[in-house]
Amino acid sequence: MTANAAHGLPTEAAILEVVGLTHRFGSQVAVDNVTFSVSRGQVFGLLGPNGSGKSTVLSLISGVLPVQTGQIRYAGVLVSGHFRRFRSETAVVFQSPSLDKKLTAVQNLELTASMYGLGVRDASARIDHLLDVAGLSDRRHQRVGTYSGGLIRRLDIARALLPRPRLLLMDEPTSGLDEASFRSTWERLNAMCQGDNLTIVVATHRTEEADHCDLLAVFKAGVIIAIDSPQRLRNRLSKDIVVMATDEPRTLSEQIRSTFSLSTLTYQNSVLVECEDGHKWIPRLVETFPSGSFHSVSLRRPSLNDVFLKLTGTALGDGAIAHDSEEAARA
Repeated sequence: MTANAAHGLPTEAAILEVVGLTHRFGSQVAVDNVTFSVSRGQVFGLLGPNGSGKSTVLSLISGVLPVQTGQIRYAGVLVSGHFRRFRSETAVVFQSPSLDKKLTAVQNLELTASMYGLGVRDASARIDHLLDVAGLSDRRHQRVGTYSGGLIRRLDIARALLPRPRLLLMDEPTSGLDEASFRSTWERLNAMCQGDNLTIVVATHRTEEADHCDLLAVFKAGVIIAIDSPQRLRNRLSKDIVVMATDEPRTLSEQIRSTFSLSTLTYQNSVLVECEDGHKWIPRLVETFPSGSFHSVSLRRPSLNDVFLKLTGTALGDGAIAHDSEEAARA
């Protein structure tokens, strides 16, 4: 990856370039001067909460919405002048699956194959392969309406990959799935994409999904405020995070800042304290503040949700602060 690619700027290796993209719904600016580039074979994430503009960007790239201001280039060529070629090499997984629930899995894929004009022999072999890798071979003749949410997602991804696209756009592909279904969906997706050198752009609010990306564009109110890898984003919070559960997060946060001059963030009913050697700070915090001012204390490394909270002042709302607790003390 080049230095420019790492910062989302256009490069010769980029298969997708978005430059100065701005879109309005009436007087409301949904996307404001968005610029990034995606290299071939890369998984590029658009990370942000609902309403942050990431889904609008995907709709603009896919052609669902017309481009008002800015440019989109695919393989170095403006999409606006070569949209047919672009769509022939691009597949989209929408937030709501594009499947007929009255049809079986095979029938859905055969219908897609006919729409793309795939030959019967090639389509049959491709369908068999994708159903096998997606773990749906034994359900191939079941109506999709009988599938769980996770199985529907895997079939919808198989449908999108059927014509062997070079670019896959996914909008919240695991929204509403539990952890087991989420992991299975991404495992199957990786298996289905193996050897295809597929480029993926995924919009998500899930930090665990963001961890599957090579680069992330962090969105706030229609603006990209950071582009970097998940690990480098975490490194922006290089300190430990002490999490103090409390009924009065704002009050406790102010007390910690005034007493110790430590940086703090509030999230739901917790105060996140940034500090070096967090295990040394826990006894001091417990001794300094009355037991009634907090319920528990835990120590962990920074998460992507912490980084998003630090960058934007708001949280992604995926409950990430409850994960990866390394040490706990009861007040």
